[in-house]
Amino acid sequence: MSEKFIESKNKVWLASAGLLTIGLIIGGYLLGDGLLRAKMADRSVTVRGLAEREVTADLATWTIAYSAQSNDLQREQTDIDRDTDAITTFTKLDEIKPGMVAEATKDARKSAEQFAEDSGTDVGGIKSATQGYFSIDSRDGDAGGYGITDTPYKKVRVVTTVNFYLD
Repeated sequence: MSEKFIESKNKVWLASAGLLTIGLIIGGYLLGDGLLRAKMADRSVTVRGLAEREVTADLATWTIAYSAQSNDLQREQTDIDRDTDAITTFTKLDEIKPGMVAEATKDARKSAEQFAEDSGTDVGGIKSATQGYFSIDSRDGDAGGYGITDTPYKKVRVVTTVNFYLD
């Protein structure tokens, strides 16, 4: 074989090896960068937000048996109607629900921003969120421990759990 042929073959082999090396370096960089980006995309913080409102109860559902005795049926019926109207719990939940969920989400974002500040990052968009259940309790606590209160004032409460991305 001639020297020119061998030299030409070596140049082709060297060029192929160089291209392969460059390809491996670029591929390794892209793979590493992709893994880093995937890891960064997984950075998140899960926080809870709370919203509470005081409301006046407007409905109660209790099974209560009571009776009245009188010689005047009309007067007793009036007394029974008055007593029945005095028993009230809250039916306008659908009216305040969207605002309360928004409040709880804002509260959760405040907590997430504190976590982000402490870790030197920024809060991104919402990764996932769940709305807790709404609870309606006596504003001032139970009277007698049986859930029976003599006040129509209630506290409506919702807790949301929000998972925010960290940038």
